[in-house]
Amino acid sequence: MKDKEMQQHDKLLKKVIKRYFLPRGIYCFDYGYEKDKLMKSYLQNIYTPTALVLRGRADRTCIFPIIKRAYKWEFKTHSSRYGNDMLVEMIPFAHHKLEMKLKVKTFYVFQKNESYKPRACWVKDMTDDEIKFIGIPDRWTPKQIKFFI
Repeated sequence: MKDKEMQQHDKLLKKVIKRYFLPRGIYCFDYGYEKDKLMKSYLQNIYTPTALVLRGRADRTCIFPIIKRAYKWEFKTHSSRYGNDMLVEMIPFAHHKLEMKLKVKTFYVFQKNESYKPRACWVKDMTDDEIKFIGIPDRWTPKQIKFFI
């Protein structure tokens, strides 16, 4: 994301945490290493399974100590240019779907901008039938595309 978009993303993320999670006793944590600029720059150009797993982790973890549960959650602030849909990245989404087999629970929170109320859904409720298309970034080389197709 561009710097301005990232600032908007972080601002909305903090509001969602403050307004919806903290009042319910749910605590959210960053993973940490994604903030390291050097590591991030390396990971962006590595397409091994391990690098993809590291890049594909959910944005946050939330802990709900009252019921002794932990969840992963992904926060999305940008929408598709192809319609009024929220854009979900293919690789992280595929990881989240696979992790369901291990009983890992992940949900997505969508907030287009400040004038929209956040929406959320569990990965298990996002069916393959709802996927309208898979976009491939322009920057990908033919070798990278072949790796996934």
